[in-house]
Amino acid sequence: MQDLCRGFDSFALLLVIRALEQLQLEPKDLEQTLEGGRVRLVGQGGPAELSWSEIEGSVRLEVPGARPVRFVPIVASMGRLAEEGLRSVIADADLAASPGEQLVLLHPSLSTEHSSEDALRRLRSRLHALPHEVGCQGQERAGFLSVSPWDLSSVERVARELRWVITGSKFLAYPPELGESPVPGVCDRAAWLEVSGGNVLIRRAPQSQEQLNLPQRLAEEQARLDTLRADHEAVSEQLRLAVRDRGASGQFNARKKELNALITRSEESIRKLQVFAQKLEQGIGMVSALLTCPTCGETCDSRRDFTFGQGRRFSCKCPSCSTSWGTEICPTCKAWMPTLLPSIKDLEILGSQAGWVDRYLGADVLAVPWFDASGERGFTCHVCGHGH
Repeated sequence: MQDLCRGFDSFALLLVIRALEQLQLEPKDLEQTLEGGRVRLVGQGGPAELSWSEIEGSVRLEVPGARPVRFVPIVASMGRLAEEGLRSVIADADLAASPGEQLVLLHPSLSTEHSSEDALRRLRSRLHALPHEVGCQGQERAGFLSVSPWDLSSVERVARELRWVITGSKFLAYPPELGESPVPGVCDRAAWLEVSGGNVLIRRAPQSQEQLNLPQRLAEEQARLDTLRADHEAVSEQLRLAVRDRGASGQFNARKKELNALITRSEESIRKLQVFAQKLEQGIGMVSALLTCPTCGETCDSRRDFTFGQGRRFSCKCPSCSTSWGTEICPTCKAWMPTLLPSIKDLEILGSQAGWVDRYLGADVLAVPWFDASGERGFTCHVCGHGH
């Protein structure tokens, strides 16, 4: 039994590593072995850190700005449990879930998991749902994934959770906030910036001709500071000579005090410009990353393919593969949801089939779409469960 548990733990780690590779994340040091239980990752969604415990077999992924996810392999045929036992397992897993991390239990999949009873069938559907797919307002929930060496979609299921952590968190961080601008009227000259409550927001990636000329502003302010410091040095020397010769020193003292204030103000202006420039560079990098198609890797045009709206809303459509991605607001709890949807013909019809997310979307989805009787599309909210 111990060999079986260790084997399933190793399989779980292999699944996560393979799913990370599918999402184009790899070790920073390609020669690093799996000894040590921790590895730094870089790539399209990086940086990130993967760690695992040989004692309990759990695998954990941490991404800056996102809730970590912990995969816990369980060698148990949960799909064959009776209703009471299954309720107990799910309740214990939900109790173990915490706001600090997402919990996903990996369990062996079985081809005989079926039931004619609606209540039991609904319960067993939890064994194939990720935490963000079964949201419940005010309550943390664990996710479950059925996996098997014989099931090729196992990697896709794990990759779907990893994409939620890696990509979803970046979508929900839009728009980048820069704080108060040290440059008066900065948004008057930049259509890709917006001021909201005195806070500057980056709404889209600027094109080459739209960049702010902050380096020139910094150079001008630095030259002014150098002149002030030279003046200060000259006045200090004049003051020293006046004191030595017992001459009038009042005007020199006044000028030196004035220069001290001007130098302090100039230094503070340079500091604010440098901080703003650093935040601006990071923010532009973030919104520029949103232009890369998550499915085919094509880089979209920031003005033609990318649009933005109120709050955290944005959308982008790949001109190559027609995949669309962005954010939507939940009509019930008003939480923002990250979305990703490949272009699939008759998806509203396919979406009525059991297991359609695994079959047609795989890892290329964030908030799970749903369709009403008229074909109108919505997304399942990860916070309150609207649409579930």
